[in-house]
Amino acid sequence: MPSIKELRRICQLSEYAPSWRTQSIEGRFNRAFSIYLTWVFIRLPITPNRITALGTIVYLAGAFLFVFNNAMLYALGLFLIFLSFVLDACDGEVARYKRLAQGGNIGGAYVE
Repeated sequence: MPSIKELRRICQLSEYAPSWRTQSIEGRFNRAFSIYLTWVFIRLPITPNRITALGTIVYLAGAFLFVFNNAMLYALGLFLIFLSFVLDACDGEVARYKRLAQGGNIGGAYVE
């Protein structure tokens, strides 16, 4: 299995990955963390679509926590929303690693 450094080259610096120069600061920040979860996901029998679904569920759970008037739940909600953004980066990285995003298919960038 590839190292984190090799995964960065395959998943984040390939011709199908979003350009580092054109990405937002938030996107760059998320990608700094996403590669570690991608390392886990490529070892599991999970598809990029399932990672997207997981990210959506995590986002909704985080948003739901804002309903309660509790600072700890607000903090947990913020963490879950941040995690959902990281998962959003993971789905594309897993697709690139498993070669499911070839031929210039950047549809995920527009769907999400």
